[in-house]
Amino acid sequence: MNFTPKWFVVSQASGIFAVILHQLDYHFRGLYILSTIVWVYTLVVFITSIALFSLKIWMHPKKTTSALKDLSETTQIAAITATLATIVDMICLQCVPSFGSGWGIFAYVLWWIQTFLAFLCIIIIPYLSMSIEPPGLDSVTPSLLMPVISVLTAAAAGGVLCQHGSISINLQIPVIIVSFLLVGISFPVLIAVNSAYIIRLFQGHRLSRKDLFQNFLMCGPSGQVAYAIQALGEAALSSFGTFSEGFFFQAQIGTILNAVCICLALICWGSGMFWVLYAIIILIEESFNTDEKKFESIPFTLTSWAVIFPTVGIKVYLYRL
Repeated sequence: MNFTPKWFVVSQASGIFAVILHQLDYHFRGLYILSTIVWVYTLVVFITSIALFSLKIWMHPKKTTSALKDLSETTQIAAITATLATIVDMICLQCVPSFGSGWGIFAYVLWWIQTFLAFLCIIIIPYLSMSIEPPGLDSVTPSLLMPVISVLTAAAAGGVLCQHGSISINLQIPVIIVSFLLVGISFPVLIAVNSAYIIRLFQGHRLSRKDLFQNFLMCGPSGQVAYAIQALGEAALSSFGTFSEGFFFQAQIGTILNAVCICLALICWGSGMFWVLYAIIILIEESFNTDEKKFESIPFTLTSWAVIFPTVGIKVYLYRL
């Protein structure tokens, strides 16, 4: 009964950590094995969390429905789709080279399922926020960006799927187009939440100490946009010329698109770094007790896991750059 959707953030964080461990060029011999262990851990935690949450819905449906009226809980459901995206990434990066292209088809099907769920999150959760939460900037928190992160993670997984999933060109083209559409779908919510949260900060309404780690969520969408559009640009570069249909799907268009995506990714990455630095400064400031002139620890809660996924996403893009 006490299981909350916030637990899904744990598998989301470990999933992206497994991806970056696998992709780093500078590694010791056992790093791939370590990434596999973290990925298996992610699968175990994710499946266990799904099972527990399903049991809660079955055994306590009224209490579950009542709890979901709290948007801080409801937004974390989007972590399910983000975790699925990291699973798609690892299937493409690890299973396809080791066990064959059949795993690429499995990742392709799983990507479409995950994309549909992410689309529902980006439509339903902001609507619930506008309907349930009281009006005013105090109700705008970084957790509202969780649906945005899930959609952008799906777009990034689409780029990885096209590059490493060993799927045909005819399957790659719809994935690239839909992934770009996902980036566009997320932008209205991303811009609105960023603007409203900055205004809230200018009015002096900071998060409470127990929620301070949520500030790191603000850099998540920027890092994911940077990673997603660069991965999609590279996918377009390699696939458009091979597909070669109509005016748009040509090799020269893929080259131009890839160059534009790199420039846009740099801009988005810079935006993400602003939020990373802001979150670190606020964390240090709130940790320092000016009266006693010493540092005090910030309470550790499930919200603290919010640090991992956004900041690792920034590092994954830096690796690609």
